[in-house]
Amino acid sequence: MKKIRLGIIGCGIAARELHLPAIKKHKDKFDIVAACNRTEKKAKEYSLLTGGIPYTTDCREILKNPDVDAVVIAVPIDLNYKFAMEAIKAGKHVFLEKPLAAKPEEARKLIALQKRAKKVCFLAENFRFDPLYIEAKKLLDKKVIGDVYSVVWNVFNNLTLKDKYAQTKWRQKNKYPGGFIYDGGVHNAAALRMLFGDIKSGYASMKTVNPAIGTEDTFSFLFNFDKTTHGILNIFFSVRGFRSNEMIIFGDKGSLIIQNTNRIVIKKDGRKERKVNIKTDGGYENEFLHFYKIITKGIKNLSPFEEGYKDMMILQKAFESAKKDKLIKL
Repeated sequence: MKKIRLGIIGCGIAARELHLPAIKKHKDKFDIVAACNRTEKKAKEYSLLTGGIPYTTDCREILKNPDVDAVVIAVPIDLNYKFAMEAIKAGKHVFLEKPLAAKPEEARKLIALQKRAKKVCFLAENFRFDPLYIEAKKLLDKKVIGDVYSVVWNVFNNLTLKDKYAQTKWRQKNKYPGGFIYDGGVHNAAALRMLFGDIKSGYASMKTVNPAIGTEDTFSFLFNFDKTTHGILNIFFSVRGFRSNEMIIFGDKGSLIIQNTNRIVIKKDGRKERKVNIKTDGGYENEFLHFYKIITKGIKNLSPFEEGYKDMMILQKAFESAKKDKLIKL
C-alpha cells in the first residue's frame, strides 16, 4: 500500500491534538516527513512528537522538498490563503484546515487556483465526516421524525483566558471578521448544510461580551433553508453559569435532538424516547482517510474548496446582516 508523505505547515493545537492522533490511526497510509512552524519552539516540539522528523521555520523548504507529497496546513485563519496558494503552486496535494480563508475574495482566488491544479485540494471540515452528523443525516433521510420544518441549535460555552484556544494570540487579536464566531461557527454552518441543504436567507445579531478573547463572541442567526424549513443558530462563547451544545430538529412526527458531540435522541408523543450513542473522534480520522482515498483511488472529493466557500459565506453574510441590521440573501 502506497503511503502519502506529509509535510506539516503549522504545528499548533490543531496539528498536535486533532490531526496527529488521526494520522497515527492511519499509519499504514501516511508518513509525516517534515514539519514547519513560524516559531522554532513549536516546530521542534512537533518534531519530538513524531520521532524526530526534520523541522524548519521556512515553509518553502517543505514546498520544494520532493519527498513531500502533500501538505497539511493548520495556520492562523488570515494566513490560510498565503500558504494554500503557495502549496498549490508548488504542486502539492493540499489538506487545508477550515475555514477556507479570512476574506471572500481570497477564497474565490483559491477556488480558481484549485480548478487549474492537478493535485487534490481538500478543505478539512471535520463535521462533514463526523459519524454523529452522518448518522443524523441517515435518520432524517429515513424520515424517522417525518418532514422537518425547523431546527434550533444552541451552543453555549464560556471561553476565558484559561482556555487553550483563547490563549492563542492570533485569536485574541483576530485579523478576520467574527472572531471565535467565525472560527467555530463555520463548523455549525457545514453541519446545517449537510443535514438540510443550503441556507437561502437570514437575519443576524451579534455582540462582544468578553473582549479579552477577541472580537464578537455572541451570535444569533435566524435563517431559512426554503419556504417550508427555517432555523435558529445561537453561539454564545461568554455564558456564565450554563453550558449546552444541543441541536433540536422538529419534524411533523417527532423531534430529533443531537446532544453534545456523541448522542442522538428521538422523541415522539406517546412513545419511549430512543437514544443512540455515537462513537466519534469528531470526524478527524474519517477526513484523513477520505483525503487518502481521493489521492490514491480517485474517489469523489466530498470537501473541495467550493464547499468550504459555501460554509464560510453563511457566516460572512450573517456578519454583514448584523452590521447593517438587514435581511441577507445567499
